[in-house]
Amino acid sequence: MMVNRRQTMAMGAAIGGAVLSGSRSVNADSGEALSWSDVAQAFPRATDRINLLHTGGGDCTTETLNTLARYQTIAAATGVENDEVLSALKESGSSAPLRAMMASSFGCEAHEIALTRNAMEGLAIGLLGVDLKPGDEVITTRSDYDSCLKILYQRQARDAISVKLIDIPMGADTDEAIVSAFEEAITPRTRLISMCHMHNKSGQIIPVRKIADLARQKGILTVVDGAQSIGQFDFRISDLGCDIFAASLHKWFYGPRGTGVLYIREDVIEQVWPIWASWSGKPDNSIEKFEEFGTVSKAVSASLPSVFQFHERMGAGRKEARLRQIRDAWLKPLSATGRLSLITDLEPSRSCAIIAFMIDGVEPDLLATDMWERHGIGIGSIKLQYMPEFKGNYIAANLSNTDQDIAYFLDKIDQDLRTRY
Repeated sequence: MMVNRRQTMAMGAAIGGAVLSGSRSVNADSGEALSWSDVAQAFPRATDRINLLHTGGGDCTTETLNTLARYQTIAAATGVENDEVLSALKESGSSAPLRAMMASSFGCEAHEIALTRNAMEGLAIGLLGVDLKPGDEVITTRSDYDSCLKILYQRQARDAISVKLIDIPMGADTDEAIVSAFEEAITPRTRLISMCHMHNKSGQIIPVRKIADLARQKGILTVVDGAQSIGQFDFRISDLGCDIFAASLHKWFYGPRGTGVLYIREDVIEQVWPIWASWSGKPDNSIEKFEEFGTVSKAVSASLPSVFQFHERMGAGRKEARLRQIRDAWLKPLSATGRLSLITDLEPSRSCAIIAFMIDGVEPDLLATDMWERHGIGIGSIKLQYMPEFKGNYIAANLSNTDQDIAYFLDKIDQDLRTRY
């Protein structure tokens, strides 16, 4: 059964999550949305450097960090069994209320979603847990996340499967060009398709639904890496039509490190082996069999209700619009210099906050190094092990970035474009 927004907020309070302390004038359960000034103040600033590269890890609010520290202190001082909130969590840190909260926020059923420690754990479960025989084929892209490709190549060496890498056009004008690349690669031996929902360097959103529909027609399972999409733009996992979806909660969702989510479609759960056998004897068709991976710090998952409350109060649609607004605040002035060549397609269905580009006449590594070493600004230089010819810079500004951050970046890059490059 789906849970509505007010129920999600109530569950958060019941599990022990506190409400954002920086939003002095907004009642947590009043239905009022957070102002963007509230949001900006919610994140602590620990350094004078400016991070415009949030693909590797996002920010935690001060409230979440305080909640995490409070439960870590309780666990260390009295033991988890002596605290009502911590003792209600399983050894893995999960619980039925937490799964219901995740299902409500991410758009699926609670019996299809599990708490993990990061996206890679969930992706490893999907890529290693599906039965494949020697000669079976897995299709993925040369631009896919390196760690996923390493998992597949290890499985190729161990199980004699075949890994087929395909090229998909970056900044494609149409979804059809990407879907066609997958369709043309499918053979009678294809059993699995692995893909990113959003590319972590180019910011390109892949038309997962169209690829998943194509795969299902041919009896092929789909595994989707949602590490960059969860919390960045508004969507429901169930609307993607994929079989397996994994994401981190510590990036665009502002959870603490060590939290992730794994979705497996109800009628596929039984087909997927857990990495760790269920010590408590969970049935093969139970999503909870994927949550039995040993002892964790329950303080981490005890802080999650504050994360979900923060997200709910912003609203997924408003948050996406704000991320695009922050993106445009640096992108439009930089475009006006006449030296920027976009790699990412700005069509709303194909990108959001992550933007890849080239500055004419400037090597990407040099630009990223100069921004960091000369000005204390973090931006990215694209490097892909299996697609070395793909070059450029990329920026992924987040809600913690202020107007002053963007203005400082624009001032310094304008100065360097006029005098250094």
